[in-house]
Amino acid sequence: MPKIIFVDDEEDLEHLIVQRFAKKTATLGYELMFALDGQAALEKIEDHPDIDIALIDINMPKMDGFELLERLKVVRPQLLTVIVSAYDNMSNIRMAMNRGAFDFLTKPIDIPDLEITINKTIAQVTQLKENAKTIHENLVLKQKASELEMQALRAQMNPHFIFNALSSINHFILTNDQLQASEYLIKFSKLIRLILENSTMPLISLDQELEALKLYIELEALRFKHRFEYEIVLSKNLDVTSIKVPPLILQPFVENAIHHGLMPKEGPGHLAIIINEVKDRLELKIKDDGIGRHTSLLLQATDSHKHKSLGMKVTSERIGFLNQRHTEHSSIDIMDLTNAEGKASGTEITIHIPVII
Repeated sequence: MPKIIFVDDEEDLEHLIVQRFAKKTATLGYELMFALDGQAALEKIEDHPDIDIALIDINMPKMDGFELLERLKVVRPQLLTVIVSAYDNMSNIRMAMNRGAFDFLTKPIDIPDLEITINKTIAQVTQLKENAKTIHENLVLKQKASELEMQALRAQMNPHFIFNALSSINHFILTNDQLQASEYLIKFSKLIRLILENSTMPLISLDQELEALKLYIELEALRFKHRFEYEIVLSKNLDVTSIKVPPLILQPFVENAIHHGLMPKEGPGHLAIIINEVKDRLELKIKDDGIGRHTSLLLQATDSHKHKSLGMKVTSERIGFLNQRHTEHSSIDIMDLTNAEGKASGTEITIHIPVII
């Protein structure tokens, strides 16, 4: 309920206002307060931070309306003020408006005009509060987005991946495989550069995302001696240079498919990334023919398979966060694949996010 304070040294004003507004205050939804001078009003305003509007007379003892206006700029800059002055003293009204008053009334106060002015001021207060709320919510969303992007960067460049990559380079050097060592090092340095560049932006082109993803997959294929093959399938007319996606959104799921689906598998494996545009939503599929989730979870419980992908958890949060910023629904669906005999034959993850141009 909005609170309104009347500041006027005329003692009969409170009786008049209460008498004329007694039935209307409850109906119109505001509470009235009174002060006989600027100093008393300032003290009440400081004690009641929920006072939204002050109707201020200019000529008062102790502290006049002009001084009160100046003081309110410091202690309550968001409070809206309506200055009250004699009808024929337009210079005072003009001065008060120049000092930040929202509106003015003239004496003798016309009650219908007072009611109109109050309602107009309340409407402005409501709008300002809504604007402030929206700004605050946007700041919270931006802060959360920044936190998730930084977590995504840390998850992508986790020590586990970097250690393994450098270990592979070292292995190629020790075995005098200079060609493999050079190829791996070039791809690794390019991937790190892309990750650092992409992580500074909230959205990148799908083309940029796929470029980094290909480098990552090729590094893993080299490290695991090409025990799996991969393909990236794009639907026709998909404009990968114009469509925007959050950076590092696919890699954690691909990493999980390689490490926990394909590598424990006996024999060669296959990884497919399939991207389609379906009804204004981008459909991203990561499909592997690995050992399946059930067997993978059993293996991860052993000492030799304890590493878990933090990136998947962070990326799932980021995809869920898109729902707060776009009307189109984002989602992650996981399907366990089976063969003709009903045995586990891999996993398919489908990500739906809005098409952002």
